[in-house]
Amino acid sequence: MAETSDMYENFTRCPTSSPAMNDPSSVGVVCVSSLVRGGLLKVGNFQAPVTAPLDTQFALVFKEEELNVIPGSTTMGSAPFVVPNPFFTPPAANPSGAQPPPAATVEEPKKKAQHKKKAKKGKKHHKKKHHKKRHHRKKKHKKQPVPVPPVSPPSSPPAAEPDPFIKATVEPVGDIDNLNLAVIFTGGGSLYRTAARIHLEGSGLGDSCFIGSAAEPIYFEPLIVSPPTSGGLAQDPNGLPVEVLSIGGMTLEDAAFAVPGAVGCGVVDPQTQVGSLDQQVNALIGLPVVPGGAKVIFSKASFEMVATENDGTPPDGGAQLQEAFEAAK
Repeated sequence: MAETSDMYENFTRCPTSSPAMNDPSSVGVVCVSSLVRGGLLKVGNFQAPVTAPLDTQFALVFKEEELNVIPGSTTMGSAPFVVPNPFFTPPAANPSGAQPPPAATVEEPKKKAQHKKKAKKGKKHHKKKHHKKRHHRKKKHKKQPVPVPPVSPPSSPPAAEPDPFIKATVEPVGDIDNLNLAVIFTGGGSLYRTAARIHLEGSGLGDSCFIGSAAEPIYFEPLIVSPPTSGGLAQDPNGLPVEVLSIGGMTLEDAAFAVPGAVGCGVVDPQTQVGSLDQQVNALIGLPVVPGGAKVIFSKASFEMVATENDGTPPDGGAQLQEAFEAAK
């Protein structure tokens, strides 16, 4: 019976089925998970702590004595930074002005008919009228009106409530490059470079409000300012040729990156792609930012690498990693 383990829980986006991960000409494959559990992001006037884990994952392949990042394997997962939204407009209590329909009763048509009949009779029938009125009241007392519920409109999903906050999410727009694992132990340079953008979401901003893009990304190149405080090597619990190297407790920092202005915010002009709120967002955050006007600190950072060799015996490469992941569940 296979032994369960949580040693692979941080490799949820490892592209084990990728052709590059299963190329028999490669020497081996690695999936990397970089977790940041604290820190700070400062861009112009915007500053917010890192309160939820920032998880960056990518894959590597050993080929011809080189370690290369597999194209398209870089992903990021994180909770957004949240700030008050100055473009938020509170909704009216009842924007449509519609009133609920009044409850009807089955007695209303009968009342109208009796009223017309009474109007046609003269005062000379006062006694008979009075008698009928008392008789009618007696019947009314015996039979109470039966309420008829108002007709409800067809059910529809409730409208989303406008959000009084702006959510800023860091997203990759390219793969990790310039990876230099040696600086973890030696220092003296950046650990990697990643190209990213910041997606701004909130009431009034539309769906395409971004700071940075694939054409003009924000480049993060963090330096290790505090060396790792922990490390370890774990073998697959089920005897498969798979290992996990863990390095943790580092602090990384980058205070030399530039940040472009926001684009696509509000109503976007289809000809120029300029958003109606671009200038207001730039003024609010203080964009664009030249190097030195922004800073990112990644504290409580860790690197985990799961690896296997290619020996030509199936399963191999990515398939071998996937077998280890499944067996340990």
